[in-house]
Amino acid sequence: MPKFVHRFRIVGHSAIYLGSSATGKLIAFLLLPIVTAYLSPADYGKWSTYQALLSAMACLVGLNLQTNITRSYFRVDRGELSKLLAHLFMTLGGSTLVVSSLCYPFWVSETPAAIELDWLVALPLVAAIQTVSSLNLTLLRLEQKPWAFASLEVGSGLIYAAMLYALLTLGWGWTSQVISLWTSSLIFAAVSAVQLAMGHRLWHPPDTRCFRSILAISLPQVPNMLAGFALALGDRLLIQYYLGLEAVGVYGIAYNLGLVMQTFCDSVFKAWNPVMYRSLAEADLQLPSVVRQIRWVMLGLLVVAAAFVAILKPLATWILPESYRPALNIVWIVVASYWVRALYQIGHALLIHVGNTRPLIRANILAAIANVALNVWLLPDYGIEAAAWNTLAGYAIAAAITLSYQQRQFPLPWRELFG
Repeated sequence: MPKFVHRFRIVGHSAIYLGSSATGKLIAFLLLPIVTAYLSPADYGKWSTYQALLSAMACLVGLNLQTNITRSYFRVDRGELSKLLAHLFMTLGGSTLVVSSLCYPFWVSETPAAIELDWLVALPLVAAIQTVSSLNLTLLRLEQKPWAFASLEVGSGLIYAAMLYALLTLGWGWTSQVISLWTSSLIFAAVSAVQLAMGHRLWHPPDTRCFRSILAISLPQVPNMLAGFALALGDRLLIQYYLGLEAVGVYGIAYNLGLVMQTFCDSVFKAWNPVMYRSLAEADLQLPSVVRQIRWVMLGLLVVAAAFVAILKPLATWILPESYRPALNIVWIVVASYWVRALYQIGHALLIHVGNTRPLIRANILAAIANVALNVWLLPDYGIEAAAWNTLAGYAIAAAITLSYQQRQFPLPWRELFG
């Protein structure tokens, strides 16, 4: 295959992956006027708290099992890949049972945000269902099937949106979002399970060595994932404790508005990373050219962030009810946080190139500890604005630590940023 055709194919596939992810976020953004019209900030606060708890469950139940597929796909034959998938499903079943049994006594004694016990007990199962879909999506990407990937992502988003609109108009309140999430996730997982079963033999006798290999990859990632959860979503639990559900709802809306910027940053990095890695792999390595690429990417994202904030405030004033308007006071801090997070992503990508990602665990844990400590100190007196600034500080700490480790292991001429 000619080189330019191969590159065109990579760019085309990247555009499909990014477009499908962006479509999902766009659907969620377009639903905001409907959701905020039917739900009070306190009801939306319940949903935001439920989302935070589900993210924690995803770390504990899902164990980032899909990384085992990414690591092994090009190293093993089809039979070994089928065996790996079978053991991933068995591991997922075991982690779901263990986490459910450990969490149940807590759910019975505590009801975060006054969420009904049935929804809390279901959290590990929802996380498991979503992990099945993640396994399939990872495999579709590796098999270079972008259209199948996109159809699942977009289809799931459309099912969620249609159900949510119907249930909201029928007066189901905040549980409309939980039921819609349950239904779309279950359909998505069922289709994924069928696709995996059609392409692979998913029953193999248990193999202790295979389990050990999976857990050796997945278990060390749990602290890193939990630290990332604490940095990205843990503040919602603290806001609920100190300020109440209404404040959580307003804060959650600010972050949902800012998610458009996060999606754009992630999309740019997914499209640009292959170019950067290709530049780093060239025999006549030109490090200044890599730094200049970083400069233009970050400047471009800064321009997008400024334009997004300028457009968002008048637009959100028009679409949001009065009770949610305080979110507009912090949305620009949220957008700035995602720009700073992009600096962390650069350090992350460069450490992957070096082959040493252990500093990422230290960076995320220290940033999460700082974020939680600042929230405990400042939230009671300064409210959700302090939480937004603390998240920005957490991302800045993670970025600084990551780039510091990167510079020690793989020095780059950063002065070229200003050249």
